[in-house]
Amino acid sequence: MVVKTTPDKNFGAQEKLIEKIRSRRKKYTTIVNGKMYVVYPDVFSPHYVLDSAFYAKHLPNQKGKTLLEVGSGVGLLAITAAFQGAKAVTAVDINPHAVKNTLENAKRHKVDAVVTAYRSDIFKNIPRGQKFDSIIWNVPWGDFGGNKRLNLIQVAFYDPGYRLLGRFISQAPKYLKPKGKLFIGFSTSIGSREVLEKFLEKAGFSWRIAVRGRFSTGHPAGAINIETFEAKIKRRR
Repeated sequence: MVVKTTPDKNFGAQEKLIEKIRSRRKKYTTIVNGKMYVVYPDVFSPHYVLDSAFYAKHLPNQKGKTLLEVGSGVGLLAITAAFQGAKAVTAVDINPHAVKNTLENAKRHKVDAVVTAYRSDIFKNIPRGQKFDSIIWNVPWGDFGGNKRLNLIQVAFYDPGYRLLGRFISQAPKYLKPKGKLFIGFSTSIGSREVLEKFLEKAGFSWRIAVRGRFSTGHPAGAINIETFEAKIKRRR
């Protein structure tokens, strides 16, 4: 079943959710997929954003691989990859609170020898020449926000004009190993599948929807579909 939310309804619902997250001014803990995570104020929270647990639960097996998570938040996907046996995990976020949050949770779960975290605007601070088997980002789905200054939580939800998505996909090939894969957490109910696929085509990727889920309840915008797009560079003839 194809579900499509209206932009006005979704924007209003997201703003209410953002205010809930921002109202928490002290660190707190939450259970995600049976494990406890610390959540810092002003960090994208899996306590309120239910799709985070879905993407972690359905993360393709990273055993023996090197992985980069963009927009790590509390470090949920990075730490999940470490639990799976990833060789090395790099977690980056533009939000300095999220970087500290990821590091604390990695230490809490005793995977800090595997998980490295630092601040980066997508690939900006990734060392030149470093490449990964997997790159993953639960991207901001909504083309909302316009030209206004976004707070730290809005940046995790909104991508005006899909400028971040375009930059992420266009630059990703430089950081993928020859057989590496790009994983994009998305919602075709809220975001534009057409725009996403145009970016992938232009960057030379082939792709498929690896995982699809549906939230009938629990999302502020109502029933939505969510997906993980799996992409890899097309072989050159």
